[in-house]
Amino acid sequence: MKNVYLPTIEEVKGDREWSRLEIDLLAKCRLGSPARLSASLPKDRRNPDLRVRGELVRYLMLGGCNMKHSDSCLPHPKGVNIRGAWIDGIIDLNGCVSKLNLTLMSCLFTQRLDLQDACIGALF
Repeated sequence: MKNVYLPTIEEVKGDREWSRLEIDLLAKCRLGSPARLSASLPKDRRNPDLRVRGELVRYLMLGGCNMKHSDSCLPHPKGVNIRGAWIDGIIDLNGCVSKLNLTLMSCLFTQRLDLQDACIGALF
């Protein structure tokens, strides 16, 4: 991807703290393991620990970042695997190209997914 702007992890984070599930996602994504605090569908959006920003999913699907310290956000070749989350915001993969798989099991979506013209490994 030449000449395409990709946000930094700090820009994705913005002024909100990471949720417990986002922290787990960033750690487990490197290992190819599913991020989960609960394997069941969240009942509502009141538990902020189960929130995952749609922008973070996009960021990871586009390869994350390769920082020069232990907080690297590079996803595993298996892809991004989230279970039991409520996805806060749009997962916008419109026009994105990624060899990674995206697994969203038992998740609650507050907004739509945008997969128009997306080319990803697989969607589960």
